[in-house]
Amino acid sequence: MKPRLLCFLLVSSGLAFADANREPAFVYPGVKKPSAASFVDEGMRRYATGDCTGAQSTLEAAKLLEPEKVTAWTNTLLYHSLMSCGQYEKAQTIAEEIVRTTPQESLPYLQVGIAELWNKKPKPALENFKRALEFDSHSPRTHFYKALAHQALSDEKARDKEFDEATKEYRRILVRNPKDFTANYELASLFLYSAREIPEAAKLAAAARESLTGGEATAPDDLSDEKKWMTQFHLPLLEGILYVRLGDAKSALEKLKDALVKSPSGARADVAELYFYLGKTLHSLEDQEKAKQAYAKSVELDPTGPFAVEAKRLVAIAPRKTAGSKGRD
Repeated sequence: MKPRLLCFLLVSSGLAFADANREPAFVYPGVKKPSAASFVDEGMRRYATGDCTGAQSTLEAAKLLEPEKVTAWTNTLLYHSLMSCGQYEKAQTIAEEIVRTTPQESLPYLQVGIAELWNKKPKPALENFKRALEFDSHSPRTHFYKALAHQALSDEKARDKEFDEATKEYRRILVRNPKDFTANYELASLFLYSAREIPEAAKLAAAARESLTGGEATAPDDLSDEKKWMTQFHLPLLEGILYVRLGDAKSALEKLKDALVKSPSGARADVAELYFYLGKTLHSLEDQEKAKQAYAKSVELDPTGPFAVEAKRLVAIAPRKTAGSKGRD
């Protein structure tokens, strides 16, 4: 099972939840000359509502119109938009630009490393994760991605050590704040990826949902746009993956269908992940032809992403009524 990618980026950056409910300052052409600041506001609004393609185009317009006003924050938002759209090479270029402007910060090195990892460059990714930890040695997210780099380099001992470090840091956060959405969500994702503590992963996923809704049945119209995206797409996807791990294909199918109906516009990498697990679920339900179609859709959406190689392999074997591969997949 591959890691949850884009929600990590979304919630970890603090971009989607920061001031996402304010009215954007975007002014349509013909009213007055738009400024970079107005395009940035609109880019943030679009990203927070799941329109990653729109966010990318708007933020690129800001860089073109008034590049001198574009900050590291603007580039960070553009980076996340590009990653969401599966444009990993361009995202890496933007992340490297951020490093040049803020070399004293941990996050830019992490961003470069993640883009390198998805670009199939685990060795330089590992070096950037090490640099990130020099500035923030307690970042659970950095330890998580460092583990993935070690796994790509076939170093299982180092991988497991970093998973342990990430788990320890997430638990420290949850001791201080058991309702921390990011820690609950990301630790659940870590457990699902590494096939550890699956019952605890279920509790963490439930705690993540409760932290957004307050444990009450909240009507969708009462939620802000970014919380709708989380509760209607990302959390059902996470819960679908949980049911895949539990071997409950019928429940997994229902959760994945719920997420698919609410899938965000332009978030190709996330939707590719959804189709990947939909294919595995349909395979378990012995609907081999639909499983093959789901895997093919995953490849179509994100042909160079973290699911592409395995999805291509499963496209080839999906028509056979045989058991899927064992171990981490």
